[in-house]
Amino acid sequence: MLQLTPSTRCLWNVRPIAAVAAVLLLAAGLSASGPAAAASEPYRIGGVQVSAKGKTAAEAKARAIASGRQAALRRLLRRITGPADYKRLAAIRWQGIDQLVSGHEFERERATGTEYTGVVVYRFDREKVRRWLRGQKVAVVDAAARPALVLPVWQAKRGPLLWDD
Repeated sequence: MLQLTPSTRCLWNVRPIAAVAAVLLLAAGLSASGPAAAASEPYRIGGVQVSAKGKTAAEAKARAIASGRQAALRRLLRRITGPADYKRLAAIRWQGIDQLVSGHEFERERATGTEYTGVVVYRFDREKVRRWLRGQKVAVVDAAARPALVLPVWQAKRGPLLWDD
């Protein structure tokens, strides 16, 4: 039989608190990526898979990065425009896309003699993209909503109840 001494009682009481703290830290870590990150940096498009062939590895890389720009622009447009506008804009293969991209970085890359594959993050210039979309007569929605905490409340006979012990 387990006997609880003052030292084991203390550890027993700390464990639930540590579990709650671990869950909160995990939730905070997960919110730094995914939809929350997209909302905080709408003009940063990560995880773009690129692949191309060329006469040399450098030529293949240049082709892959160029095709990745188009894919990243489509993802950006899906993120900051409405569905009707996105359908119209997705068909455009705009030649001046280089002017909208402020930079790119590589998450992963692999090159052989004539092939290049990688995962690239593209950063778009917010003002240039907005100016281009205004010229296309498209409304832009790039402001993130403020975070909200939603708690379920039970309507008990004695009144609203958040939780009960």
